[in-house]
Amino acid sequence: MAKIPSDTPENDCAASDDELISLHGDSDDENAQKSIVFNARRDLEDPKFEFALNMIFSNSKEFKWAVEMHAVMKKKDINFKKNESRRARAVCKVSSCKWFIHASKANEDEPFKIKTIGPDHSCANQRENKTIDSGFLAKKYVEEFRINPSWGVKEFQAHVMRKHSSTLSRHQSYRAKRKALDLITGTKEEQFDMLWDYCAELKRSNPGTTCILKLDDNPKTMVKNRKRFLGLYVCFAACKQGFLAGCRPVIGVDGCHLKGYQKGGQLLTAVGIGANNNMYPIAFAIVEGELKETWSWFLTLLNKDLGISQNSFAWTFISDKQKGLILAFDETIPDVAHRFCVRHLHRNFKTEGFGGQALKDVLWKAARATTEPEFSKCMEEMSKIDIEAPKWFINKPPIHWSRAFFSSFTKCDVIEQYVRVIK
Repeated sequence: MAKIPSDTPENDCAASDDELISLHGDSDDENAQKSIVFNARRDLEDPKFEFALNMIFSNSKEFKWAVEMHAVMKKKDINFKKNESRRARAVCKVSSCKWFIHASKANEDEPFKIKTIGPDHSCANQRENKTIDSGFLAKKYVEEFRINPSWGVKEFQAHVMRKHSSTLSRHQSYRAKRKALDLITGTKEEQFDMLWDYCAELKRSNPGTTCILKLDDNPKTMVKNRKRFLGLYVCFAACKQGFLAGCRPVIGVDGCHLKGYQKGGQLLTAVGIGANNNMYPIAFAIVEGELKETWSWFLTLLNKDLGISQNSFAWTFISDKQKGLILAFDETIPDVAHRFCVRHLHRNFKTEGFGGQALKDVLWKAARATTEPEFSKCMEEMSKIDIEAPKWFINKPPIHWSRAFFSSFTKCDVIEQYVRVIK
């Protein structure tokens, strides 16, 4: 059998007639093979599937995927010598094996079909199969990851090694899972491009919803013609209407770090208290950081949605005094009442050196006091435990953390920040 010359591009996809099963016969020959349309769902699941001359594929990508799947099923290792949109040629990586396959389309009107096939594999099964890489596994198991996205890397690695009798590193398994999830949800860049569609769909499906994208218009900060993302604010119309119709005018605001792909940014939230003392989500925003500017932007939009400034004396906000939050309140809605979460207050109290169960109990007792004399009695009790402890509260007026000094208008004596439990 003659060796196929490969020193020129023309010969790279050509072979002599004595070693190929060729289609170049008489079109009137009764024995001429008929074209077979490749069906991925049917053929790739059939262990007895074999390629045939004139087999038609939708495009070169489908042909390449079929060849890779066939090679893995046969436990062979292959390489694509040609991988173009109009032609593709694969050969066995074992130098002594003469197997190869070539498919192409001569023009746009002709289907992509197999033109020549070499002899069957003469090599042994390959355990070190380079065809089984992270990209191949991601595409093969994308539906399994769609059903079970929490499939562990270690379990996935063991499954692949058992299924295909091939070696696979843990790092390859991790990359395969990550690529599969990207195929399902789209890459981070693709998801970012869908933000505009997401906002438009929210407004269409729930009329009255506020959905605002904040972008940096400075051309110097643009990357690949993309404006830099600064923030996203969302307040669903149904949540807004429900809160105004049946909830107390008390709102808890808080922020937490986001630990996603971008490794930065924070989530700001506004949560109300329902009639059964349950959390009621009102609005949220994704911002770069917990700063005065970002809190002012969030509170300005929240004020506009709920109409807080129309009667700001009737509203109460509870927080843990995050960085820049108090200044943001003074700038946007200065007349609302403030409460500080006693749990966070005690944490700071303990950090300053006033630890111990006795001080903790008397602090909570003072916070739950319903009259001013009862509050004063608790503070005297605190001074007997540690004479320096009451001095720590000099710049923390009890109107912000003790029930004895709360306004009765809100009909709510909550002293803990409800929003903290959603983090």
